Amino acid sequence: EEEAGLVGSLAYASRARTRRERIDMNFTFEMIGYTSHAPGSQSIPTGFDLLFPQGAAEVAANESRGDFVAVVGDPASDPSVAMLERYADWIRLPFVPLVVPMSLLSSPLIGDLRRSDHAAFWATRVPAVMITDTSNFRYPSYHCFEGEDVVANLDQHFASQVVAMTVGAAAETLGL
Repeated sequence: EEEAGLVGSLAYASRARTRRERIDMNFTFEMIGYTSHAPGSQSIPTGFDLLFPQGAAEVAANESRGDFVAVVGDPASDPSVAMLERYADWIRLPFVPLVVPMSLLSSPLIGDLRRSDHAAFWATRVPAVMITDTSNFRYPSYHCFEGEDVVANLDQHFASQVVAMTVGAAAETLGL
């Protein structure tokens, strides 16, 4: 029940912590299938350029095209973000890493970066990343806002690359 306030992931992460279950890393997919190669098709949240100047510069240097995967992590997930980037480079998947400083993890300033299930793991001090095509910052039909959200709108190749990148990093995290 992510849309209802991360109800399911908060319950799971809290229960795992209470039971002292080991979770090495959480990889959360949040919209991974939409791309646009049109200049200006990618927007960024207000203030993003101040908090993440390098990420904003990468988007701007690519003429704000929505053709990359963004990975949002906490400091504890930094090694996994680096692994994901290495696999993305290997398969030629455009990649923008965003590691949120510890001081901002619960800040309303990054509300747009906390609206998926990974945030529940951050709250329980489990390393977590959100892997995303940036949802409504690129996809006009997100939640049917400006049109029907249909499979035909998605980029199957891009989604496959995102999954392949993640499988590689997850396997490496597990020592496989």
